[in-house]
Amino acid sequence: MNYNTEVKNAFDDWAETYESDVVPKLKFRGYSYDELASIILSYSKNSLSPLPFLELGVGTGVLGRHIKALSPSTRIDGLDISPEMLKKAREKKVYEELYLSSADEYIYDQKRSFIYSAFMFHSVREQEHLLKSIADTLIDKGLFILVDLVPNMKI
Repeated sequence: MNYNTEVKNAFDDWAETYESDVVPKLKFRGYSYDELASIILSYSKNSLSPLPFLELGVGTGVLGRHIKALSPSTRIDGLDISPEMLKKAREKKVYEELYLSSADEYIYDQKRSFIYSAFMFHSVREQEHLLKSIADTLIDKGLFILVDLVPNMKI
């Protein structure tokens, strides 16, 4: 079994309890999805492009839901490796389009002005390849926000 299949299977298995497992743990570490959504939106204010944001690793859509609650006119597309996670995200009705793929294998064929990822990048095996794909996808002066966990730290 290849790495991405293992990751997909793990997240498929976790989809049902993901939010009840993760949200309290993130709060314990000092994170809040409301605060994170607010910070992401503060950076996006410089993005005047009408292109939808792209969220990498949407999971169950918990972050997208918080972004839409703070900024209902924001258009978001999303990508995730897990069909079960995408099923949960789709139920939230916050994404324009949802794509099933690993972030490092996805074909980035649409230019973007703003891409963000939260708590997903550590699960990507081909991180350098993904960063190059993101850079190639961004329009001139586009922005990529990467949020991830570092053990025993809040950064």
